[in-house]
Amino acid sequence: ERGLLILAQMSSQGNFMTREYTDACVESAREHKNFVMGFVAQETLNSKPDDQFITMTPGCQLPPENEDEDTEIRGDGKGQQYNTPEKIVGLLGNDIVIVGRGIIKADNPIKEAERYRKKAWEAYEERISV
Repeated sequence: ERGLLILAQMSSQGNFMTREYTDACVESAREHKNFVMGFVAQETLNSKPDDQFITMTPGCQLPPENEDEDTEIRGDGKGQQYNTPEKIVGLLGNDIVIVGRGIIKADNPIKEAERYRKKAWEAYEERISV
């Protein structure tokens, strides 16, 4: 029954999505909660007890497999800002990570997709175990 995702926030620096725009997206979603299933956003936008929207988050990146997990993830020089699955799911409370270049440009995209899936699931399990 529910099928709409609202683009409420973006991961690129300098975008035009202000806090006022995001707040308006949330209010609209609440008014149409039988149709809106969630958001594309950088943080969970569920702030009221009856909010049950999913949050899909673009801009997910992991350091290369052979590098330390604490390695800082840098943007792409074109305004894109990246976060790890641990931050997106574990700290910010989001539900789904959206990965593009991290998988597409990998030497072994299938293996890399599995690595992202595993890291995001581990972050989710850690978050709900607290």
